[in-house]
Amino acid sequence: MNKLVLSFLSLLMVAGCGGGSDKTDNVAACKAFLTKVKCGSVDISSQVDCDAYANTACDISDYFDCLSTKYVCVDGSYDETKLATLGDCTSKATCQ
Repeated sequence: MNKLVLSFLSLLMVAGCGGGSDKTDNVAACKAFLTKVKCGSVDISSQVDCDAYANTACDISDYFDCLSTKYVCVDGSYDETKLATLGDCTSKATCQ
């Protein structure tokens, strides 16, 4: 699973689009995502820095919604087949 978390973290670079806006709260969206995908004893929150999204110039909450569909908990572990499709969310992490 570490490779998949690293894939998620590498998307932070994609999302950094400049100064933030009062209309976006990507930090809150990220934190909500982390809360939503808690899975048994697996906790990825220590590996994800939601504050890194504070200066993203656009709303990328759809990105976190997409990620939530990939981090599916089955019997206390993430479904590896769903995690393998994390790349499907990448386009939602960019400012247009």
